[in-house]
Amino acid sequence: MYEYGDVQIIVALVLFMLLLRLGISFLGSRLLDRRYPPDGRFMEIGKARIHYNDNGKGTAIVCLHGAISNARDMEESIAPLLVGDFRVVTVDRPGLGHSTRPGTGWWSPLDQANAVREVLSRLGIRRPVLLGHS
Repeated sequence: MYEYGDVQIIVALVLFMLLLRLGISFLGSRLLDRRYPPDGRFMEIGKARIHYNDNGKGTAIVCLHGAISNARDMEESIAPLLVGDFRVVTVDRPGLGHSTRPGTGWWSPLDQANAVREVLSRLGIRRPVLLGHS
């Protein structure tokens, strides 16, 4: 059995490791932001700050990235091929890339879809072609 002092040491070590993990995540995020700064614009949707790019003219094609990536995936692959002939919009989904997630709760796929829909609505885009990648 553990004695009272042993439990305190274990709890202190666990708390220290959690704080260390948070610190490393925070610093890593800041370093990535410096290396890959946002290259688009931001829009406030509710309590979220959504990062997006809007380039080109013509029929709107909205490029949506997968679950653990960001809009840069689309911006460095397919968007350059499309922007000469189409209006290409890339969006960092809430909580990914340079977009923030409002609050601490989980954002369902419906919540994320509504945020993207609001971005498109404010940009005056109706009936876009959606291009997704995951």
